[in-house]
Amino acid sequence: MKDNNFKTLSELVGETTSLADSPCIGYCTTTQWGDKRCGGCGRTAKQVLTWESIPEIKRKLINIKNSAVGYPIRQKRQRMVAKRPVKPLQKILR
Repeated sequence: MKDNNFKTLSELVGETTSLADSPCIGYCTTTQWGDKRCGGCGRTAKQVLTWESIPEIKRKLINIKNSAVGYPIRQKRQRMVAKRPVKPLQKILR
């Protein structure tokens, strides 16, 4: 059983380890502007507020659906960043 008082290192640095993790990208228009659907991750206001109580399979389906219609969920953004080609250090220093 996970103790909710402690977070894993990946949670602290904002990395996702599961498709069921929060898709938040830090631009929440539901909490900041009162929108019904977040312009950042695509979740509804209710989903944002109750995310941890939504069953894992439903959270995964929400993230898949929102990603498919074009919302830049965190899991997708993290994967894109990880795929960037890394330049050798010698080329950077020249």
